[in-house]
This record gives sequence, structure tokens and C-alpha cells, in this order.
Amino acid sequence: MAPLSRLERLKKLQAERTDDLPERPPTPPQPQSVANENTSPEKLVSTLTPIASGKGRTKDVKGSTPFIPKKSHPPPATTASSSEDDGPADTLSSSATPSRELRYLWYTAPQLPIVPPKRGELADVKENFCPILPISKFPYKYIPGQKDTDLVAHEFFDGGKFWFRQWDLYYVWHPDGGKPLILIRTEQVAKLLRQINDNFSHLSLSLDRPHFREVGLIITFPQHPTCRPRYLGRSSSKEDFTNMEANTPEASHKLAGEADPGKEEPESLAAFKRMIEAAQELNKAKRKATKAKNQEVRVVQQRMVGQQLKRAQRFLGLRPKNEQQDDSEAAVTAGLVPPIDNQLPVPYPFESSVVYISIDVESYERNHNLITEIGIATLDTNDLQGVPPGKDGENWREKIRARHFRIREYSHLQNAEFVQGCAGSFRFGKSEMIALADARHMIAECFREPFHELTIEEAAASWKLSEDEIKAQSQEEKRKIVLVGHDVNQDIQYLQKLGYNPLNLSNIVEPHDTAALYKSLRQEVQPRSLGSILADLDITGWFLHNAGNDAVYTMQVLLGICVRDASMRGTKEAVEEIQRRQEQRVKEKMDEARERALDDQKGWSDVEGDDGGPPLGRR
Repeated sequence: MAPLSRLERLKKLQAERTDDLPERPPTPPQPQSVANENTSPEKLVSTLTPIASGKGRTKDVKGSTPFIPKKSHPPPATTASSSEDDGPADTLSSSATPSRELRYLWYTAPQLPIVPPKRGELADVKENFCPILPISKFPYKYIPGQKDTDLVAHEFFDGGKFWFRQWDLYYVWHPDGGKPLILIRTEQVAKLLRQINDNFSHLSLSLDRPHFREVGLIITFPQHPTCRPRYLGRSSSKEDFTNMEANTPEASHKLAGEADPGKEEPESLAAFKRMIEAAQELNKAKRKATKAKNQEVRVVQQRMVGQQLKRAQRFLGLRPKNEQQDDSEAAVTAGLVPPIDNQLPVPYPFESSVVYISIDVESYERNHNLITEIGIATLDTNDLQGVPPGKDGENWREKIRARHFRIREYSHLQNAEFVQGCAGSFRFGKSEMIALADARHMIAECFREPFHELTIEEAAASWKLSEDEIKAQSQEEKRKIVLVGHDVNQDIQYLQKLGYNPLNLSNIVEPHDTAALYKSLRQEVQPRSLGSILADLDITGWFLHNAGNDAVYTMQVLLGICVRDASMRGTKEAVEEIQRRQEQRVKEKMDEARERALDDQKGWSDVEGDDGGPPLGRR
């Protein structure tokens, strides 16, 4: 037996060497192939994710040959802590420290839940999902420019790279039958896009584009259990996916002990069907008939947005209703309204004397059910009487009033991973800290006269009005309200989560979406971000993603769109600008087609200078 002093020295030396090893996070779950002692090393390596290294490059963890763990070194087990002072329950025991190479491989693998849900378990109501098949073709469908498409596809999608990633699969069935729709969580898709952005920073890919929700790429399912996805399993290859899809549980499948959900509301069921059908349409390959149908739908949508822009201009006195033009003027203009002079008061009445109310809601990026900020900006068209709008409506901007509410319970949550939050940087007034329970009351006060002018104390007092006082107020004539937002439907959904639905108000005329209105102004198909539109209108946007600031900037964008279009309509400059943009788009498409044709030709002409070489013989 070794002397006691020698054992002590060995223990001390081992401790020093162990301390030199880098820290590592809790061990993620190993795929079935890792835990199985009979799994071949080659199969094991195929489940590991390569590490991005530099722009547009990937490399293996250890040189050009991946490190293959031996059977004699299985993954270390996790041990639960015996007390709170011992650290998290999922930390490694000190006696199970893996080798440097193996730890590095695990660290770079996708961070999935340590314990996956049970097969058939209902998804959390807070989760959003993407259909996996369109995501597997993301660069070809949603990245403009053939060059960028090819680069991203080569690094992250081609050759099965997309399917070698670990994906948590969920499924839903259409109520009328058919094939199951296989889904993945948007959180996993967002991680993939962040990795692509790390390699190709100029792309700035994000799931925040309103277009993705419109076409069914991002789905928020109704809360009723019948309409929610269920967990299918974890895949790490196309073969895994195919097998799981073929063995998807029936639509009637429920876990043991699961309560009877009852019958869903007809409205929820109809919305659920539309979501499934939109996502299934994305799964299909483009056919001529589908393309023609989509084009027809797009034409109708673009016409509707153009009509919305004209109605917005009528509310702002920038365009007359048809009956307000006399016969002689209509004959001269041949149905076209002349441009306005933005340095003079508007020539037409402010139709309906509306109040514009712009809304913006910010939520925590890790849980969008946690509403952190509410921004509300108002513009009373009565305040614009006799005031020239100025270039892009700049003279009217000072008439906008704004409020910024922060939810006290979530004020410690700060967005920094997907967007840079700046809740403490409201530039158009003083932020107000309110309790979550009071949020819907404060929002409601902003939709009542005198619109924005009540303090928190005054608003609280109004909640205690008697029934007679409330009845007397309801009998007063209400001002008409036009709701404004950038992707306004999403902000309305956030307000509904707080217990307030502005669409229930009888005096709401309609919502106006600045993302759609700007598409009409520029005659573009894809929506732009708020920051991009501000830059085009030469408006400096400070501290975006503060809900109060964004509500004000959204209102400024509305004014800029309406006034710019009214100032240029029918002019030679406007016609030339439209033609220039059309020619630019055609040129870009032709350049892409030419580059694609040249790439396809490579290889055929490279062998013209030789004689073919020696015969290859029989194969």
C-alpha cells in the first residue's frame, strides 16, 4: 500500500489538473446512437454538429478527422445535488470529468431540452411553430439573390446538412384528414438563422418579417387542446424524419390521464383549418396553377392595400371623396386627383374627423407571453386644421402625443439576443411604470377622450365611476378612431393577451398597417422593417424597439407615406421613379438568370483544349 503522504500528493496533483480544464455547461441529452454501446463510431459522428469557423466556412472539431469517442469512454452521468448550496441539480460530478475533445463536441452540439417531452404530449400554448419542410428549403424560398442562396445552401442545407441537425418534431392533423403536418419550434429555427448570420452577416436573417406570418411560415395555434401540436420525437437525419412522419400517432391519440378537452369554438376551429392549409400549401412544390393562383391573390391584396392608402389620405385631407369633386374638375383630371402643395394647408376636408391611435407592444424575446412595454401614440386630425403638412408630413409630427408604459413585474427582463432592447430610453415623454393588472385599464383610457391626457391617478379614479356616470359617458358621441401599427395584427394580439381588444370598440373605423402601406407606396412585394422605412423617409429613428418610440415612429411613417404619395401623384417625377424601379428589378432578375446560366455551363467547355486522354477501359 502506498504511503498516505503519496496518496495526498496524487490527489492534489489530480485536482490541479482538473482545475485547468475549461468550464462546461450541464450535459445535454445524448442521441440514441450515443447512449447505445453497440452503435458504430461513424454513426455517432453523424449526429454531431460541425462548428462554424470564419465567414462561409465550417470545420470539424479536431483537425480534418472528427474525434470519435471510444466505447470505453461513455458519456458521464449527471448527479443531483444534495442541497441548494451544491449548485444546480444537473451539474456533473467531479469524478465524471470527460476528455477535452469529447467535452468540446458536446458543448457545440445544439442545446435541446435535457428531457424531451413524451411522444404525444401537447405543446405549450406559448410556443410558436414552423412547418419543417419549407424551412428545409429556406435559402431557395426566402433568401434573395442567387449568389447568397447558393452560399447559404452549400454551408447549411445541401448534402443533408439541414437534416443532420437535431430537431424536436411536433405534429398536427387537419380536422378533415390527410397527411400530418410536421412542425419545429421557432426557437430552433431562430438559432439556425443566427448561425447563418454569424457566417454571412450581411444577410441579417430573422423570423420577425410580417410576411412569414402572412404566408403561414410562423404559426401561433389556438389554445384549445384539439388545435395544439403534439410532440413526435427528436430526429437527427432525413431517415429519422421519414420514419417518424410515417408512424405519426392518429389524430385521436391522447396521453393516459389527459382530460377531455371539450368542443372547440367554431371560430377557433376555422382559424386552425386556415393555418394548417396555409402551411400545407408551403409544403407543396410550386406548380403553374398554384403560382397563377398566388399571383391572383397577390393582385387582389395589393389592390386592397392601395385602397387603404387612399382612405388614409381622405382622413388626413389629402384626397377628396369622389362626390366632393365637381364635374368640371373631374373632367379636367380625368379621374386623377392632382398633387397637393405640402407647404399649404390641405385642400380637402378631414373626413370623419378621426383620431389616429398608433400602438406598439414589446415582449420578452424568450417568452412572448411576457409583455414588457406598451407604446401608444395619438394624432387628433382636429389639431391639423390649417397646418401645412410639410415635406413628408414633418410639420404634423409635432402634433403627435405619446405614452410609454412599462410592466412593473417584468421590468427586469431585457431583450439583447434577437433585438437590442432599450426600455429606459423613451424620447417622447416620461415612461410610466404600471402593474400588470392595471395595464388593460390604462390602455382603455388611451382609447377614450381626451385621448392620452389622463394621469395614472386620474385613470384609476375613472375606473370607480358609478353605473349612471358610465352610462352617461357611453351616450356621448364617440370620436371615430383609426388604429395604426407596423404589422398591426400582431400588436392587436398582444393587447388581447393583456385583456384588452381594441377591435371590440364600436367607434374603430379600421386598422391601418404601415408595413402594407409602404409596400403600396413603393410598389414592392416584400415588407420592410420600421427602421428601413424611417431611413427612406429621412427620419432619424432613435432607440428603436422601445415601444413608446416605435409607436411614435409608426405614426410618423403613416404621415410620411400619405403626404409623399399625395405630393407626387400623377407627376412626371413619380412616373419616372416607378419606371426606374421596375427596370432595376428586371435588371436584377436578368443578372441572376445570367449568372445561373453561366454556372450551369461550367465544365462543358473546360475540356475543349485536350484530346480526351487515354481510354478508361471496361468498368
